[in-house]
Amino acid sequence: LLALLYFFYLLRDLHESNILKSNFFWFTIGVMIFYTGDIFIFLYSNSLLVLGPGWVEALNIMAISSSLLIIMYVCFSISLLCKAKNPLTSSRAS
Repeated sequence: LLALLYFFYLLRDLHESNILKSNFFWFTIGVMIFYTGDIFIFLYSNSLLVLGPGWVEALNIMAISSSLLIIMYVCFSISLLCKAKNPLTSSRAS
């Protein structure tokens, strides 16, 4: 919910000249991708397991969930790299 609020704020008040260099953007993208995909996996996991033989579908569900987690961590890493490239302007002013 907070990630959606951040995107509405970002669309309303564009302070960044290039949004892809914003560390908060990448952090929010990672959170939204993971939790949006994961909620659908957990909502439909019981029906998928009932339809199939069992352990193969469970492994596929876990592989998708793990892939979403890796994507989230990659977005977090990009966020940290953006933070390292763009230090706070207040520290330069001192």
